Amino acid sequence: MDKTVKTWLIAAAALVALGAILFTCAMFSAGWDLNKLGNVDCSASAPQIIEIDLSTGDIRLEAIEAGGLDLTTDTGDITGTLLSDKVFLTETSTGRISVPKTTTGGKCELKTSTGDIKIDVIS
Repeated sequence: MDKTVKTWLIAAAALVALGAILFTCAMFSAGWDLNKLGNVDCSASAPQIIEIDLSTGDIRLEAIEAGGLDLTTDTGDITGTLLSDKVFLTETSTGRISVPKTTTGGKCELKTSTGDIKIDVIS
């Protein structure tokens, strides 16, 4: 590999590294919590309230048993199954909502700005 190619490769790598550093600094200065990005798969059980709060990503539940749920994602779907009835309080700006019409059980708050909410209760 000749000297010109090596020089260009080093310059390109330096620009990519600089871009990553500037992006990270800009996101932190804008108040982004980079730990809130990604998907969450949950299959736990708890007698108390399970809380999940994401900026971007899907929340998927599998056979959950909890005293209550408080799940929020700004951009993403909330889907899954619960093992017991809940009183559902749901909100989405641009998605569809499909939850059982139950009136007993713990409070289940499900919120997404851009995404669908689909929960089933299995016995």
